[in-house]
Amino acid sequence: MGAEAPSLLSGVIVDADGDRMTPTHAAKGARRYRYYVSSSLLAGDRSRPREGMRVPAGDVEGLVIDRLRAFFSSTTDVVDALAPLDLDAHNLELALRCASKLSERWLAMPSIETKSLVQDIVEAVTAAADRIEIRLSRAKIAAALRAEAEIEPLYRDPLILSIEARLRRSGKGKRLIIENGAEVGANAGLAGLIAEAFRIRSQLLSGSDDSIEAMIERLGMDKGRIASLFRLSYLAPDIVRALLEGRQPIELTPTRLRRLSKDLPHDWREQRRFLGFSDRES
Repeated sequence: MGAEAPSLLSGVIVDADGDRMTPTHAAKGARRYRYYVSSSLLAGDRSRPREGMRVPAGDVEGLVIDRLRAFFSSTTDVVDALAPLDLDAHNLELALRCASKLSERWLAMPSIETKSLVQDIVEAVTAAADRIEIRLSRAKIAAALRAEAEIEPLYRDPLILSIEARLRRSGKGKRLIIENGAEVGANAGLAGLIAEAFRIRSQLLSGSDDSIEAMIERLGMDKGRIASLFRLSYLAPDIVRALLEGRQPIELTPTRLRRLSKDLPHDWREQRRFLGFSDRES
């Protein structure tokens, strides 16, 4: 999921000056591009210097989703996040079990569930020139992990997750490119995504289900995810090998790969360029 849910960060994303960023879009031919834009850039007063940011929505959403997945995958990070809440042993153990299960099924979660989780625990996302910061409520993390804690209503000690990322020109537009370790666990996630893609294609082509709808019902997956996985099963063999060996571009996270699958070219050479393999050996 993640980047596929329109306006995932609507209402919580701001720029470095604290200016609220608004979801917007632009159309080029048949393609539609989504962005988050500082309200100062949308203001009608052209006499004032226009400052602010305009970031690709899918990129920032994908980075946030993958950083949250990495957080829930780390027992140490979860324990550190919940430590100020002074949970008893039972509730802490319960929270860790829930976090583990959440991370295991993260890539298969329906879009609506992921969006609900993000809206529940994220207080703010700040998009700066060189980083993305995610401000989380510790109390709401505990609630999402089913841990009961006695917390003052006005309790404030947020958890900040940071991703170093810069806007760089890519092709005719700009992309947010990861600069540091926000891709923790991404190789395992990518390998799992590719394996799942081939399983889905095998099941679809085997005729074991009477229809795609029957398969969707049996697997409990939404149609968009199945379509995305089916497209990924036709990646060029050298791209699949690179992904399985961890030789992908650093910004190609599982969420971003799923998002890009919607426009994946059929030509293998074009696939390499489209996914960022053009300047490296696959």
